[in-house]
Amino acid sequence: MGSNVQLSRVRVKNFRNFRDLVVDPFPTPAVIVGLNGVGKSNLLHALRLVLDPDLPNRARRLQADDVHDGTSIQQGATVTIEVDLTGFDSDPDLQGTFDGALVSQDGAARVARLTYSFGPKVPIGALGRPLTADDYSYDIFGGDDPGQNMRHAMDVVPLTVLHALRDAEGDFRRADRSPLTRLLRDRPPALETIQATLTALKVARSQLNSDANVQLLVSDLRRRLDALAGTQLSLVPSLEFAGREEDLIRSVQLLTDVAGTRGIDRTSTGTANVVYLALLLVSRVSEKQ
Repeated sequence: MGSNVQLSRVRVKNFRNFRDLVVDPFPTPAVIVGLNGVGKSNLLHALRLVLDPDLPNRARRLQADDVHDGTSIQQGATVTIEVDLTGFDSDPDLQGTFDGALVSQDGAARVARLTYSFGPKVPIGALGRPLTADDYSYDIFGGDDPGQNMRHAMDVVPLTVLHALRDAEGDFRRADRSPLTRLLRDRPPALETIQATLTALKVARSQLNSDANVQLLVSDLRRRLDALAGTQLSLVPSLEFAGREEDLIRSVQLLTDVAGTRGIDRTSTGTANVVYLALLLVSRVSEKQ
């Protein structure tokens, strides 16, 4: 989470296996352990509903089986998740963000409450039929006042959820998930550096395309296509090598040895996880600058 902001209290009501869970105070740091099925993942998901900007909005629209078994959507049950935050007293920007969400200003410590609520859009009985999930909507507001919109707060105090870092190597290979690629997009090289690199690559691409073996490969591919689909396919294959700014950023690899020859795919799973976490921390610092 951003700055020195900390969770100080959590309440989860009517969500999945939690009828009314209160963790007060919420310890920092916290390690959640327990047998399968006790609700570890459910507690984490409850926090994501309030604080995770990467969670799609559609995932914040709950379904009938997300409501605690002791009640139901048909009965008009409301799911409520309260997250109390502290540790922002020295940050004027966060104080402004949480204005309207404060539930305590006693002494030197301020406490801001962000509340997620998933409830009926119409009064119970107004439709003359049992309610469904389509009759519900969600909101994130400050304190206990639904009029204090706080959906923007997750952008300044984001919760980062790391799913099974066992496949960190796979994430590095996918530009859409790699923290390195995201960091380079946020902090790209200078424009003149990019242009000079792309110009040099253009020359290199031209040399590769004119290579006899490359040309032979393209010819063989075209003959195979003609044999499979006929000339009416109008497909003229060619090989292209990375030549756009986005291609350049996506092609950057992180090497982990002094000689600059060993990539993430040649390290241990533990090393890949540590590098992954380090990049996420660098990204969070960049967002604050």
